[in-house]
Amino acid sequence: LASELLVLGLLGKPVIVLLNQLGPPGSAEDEARQVQRWQQHLHALQAQPGSARVLAVLPLDAFARCWLQDSVLLRAVAAALPADRQAAMQRLNDAWALRQQRIWQSSMAVLAERLASAALDREPVAGADWRAPLRALQSLSSALGSSGQAPAQDPAMTALALRLDAEVRRSTAALIALHGLQGQASAEVLAFLARDFARREPVHEGRAALMGGAVAGALAGLKADLASGGLTLGGGLLAGGVLGALGAAGAAHGVNRIRGLSQPLLAWDEKVLGNLLRTALLAYLAVAHHGRGRGDWQASVPPAAWGEAVDAVLAERRDAIDELWHGRQRWLAEDALALAQRRSALMAAAHALLADACAAMLARLYPEASTLLGLADWAAAPAQV
Repeated sequence: LASELLVLGLLGKPVIVLLNQLGPPGSAEDEARQVQRWQQHLHALQAQPGSARVLAVLPLDAFARCWLQDSVLLRAVAAALPADRQAAMQRLNDAWALRQQRIWQSSMAVLAERLASAALDREPVAGADWRAPLRALQSLSSALGSSGQAPAQDPAMTALALRLDAEVRRSTAALIALHGLQGQASAEVLAFLARDFARREPVHEGRAALMGGAVAGALAGLKADLASGGLTLGGGLLAGGVLGALGAAGAAHGVNRIRGLSQPLLAWDEKVLGNLLRTALLAYLAVAHHGRGRGDWQASVPPAAWGEAVDAVLAERRDAIDELWHGRQRWLAEDALALAQRRSALMAAAHALLADACAAMLARLYPEASTLLGLADWAAAPAQV
């Protein structure tokens, strides 16, 4: 490194040092300590005659960095330029920030639509089609000893789960497209969420094996590695873990029975919706940290710091989350026209909550970048839903 600084010194150019591959994302304090160690080391090396002058030392992982870290790099580049170039660089930075703001707001709108769709979805209990997925779900509930639901509710639950699966897939693909990523991105984000749930909600291997035998081949999303610890209860159902991860009890729980206008209805309960909110923020982090030097989408292990940040900001917003779902039970029993009107209001409220929580989450992970971009102001801006 000392020799490299001497060569760079001969070029007479300002130097910015980028620290690649510091390890899995950790806390902002851990990263700051690593950066400080490198700053001290480089400061000592610069004492050599002819050594390059290092203007900034920044963490910037080529594979798993977040776009917010780019803002810190762009600001450092602007500061290193000659005075007559700084105005042009500032215009570029402003245009880049505006583009990122639009992508971020659009991402929050996509996730808000996912939440609103799940929150206001409902299915009549009677008259559903009894098909193979129903028999698989009944076998699953029986195998796991979860027989609390009446048999008539199983077709309605299946219909709800299939629609939720389709919406999670659609919104995940939209999130991927907004960030310009390619490859098997949607499937990998869903698998990422299933792996996160697997660590948080372990299931007994015997039950996992029994579940695999009960529903093998019945649903397209079932994975073969249930018993090996790769997934958990419901983890292979419907998009590689969406139903299990959201319901926390697979096909047997996670719905409320509601008195409808003409017949009973089923809808997702608030525990499912709360987990859906959490997985929406985790999915955003997974997408926001990929691309660039990595190329097409590749799977990775979710860092513990992400889950900690998500859980912390959601805990701080417990009252706001409760308020979001307030009155939903009454709305679900309304006619289709009234429910459509409620949907627009719920989407706007979900967008505001998601934007506020996501901005706070990113501020925990990247405090300097969050301040530079004014993420708090982005979150407070009126939502374009």
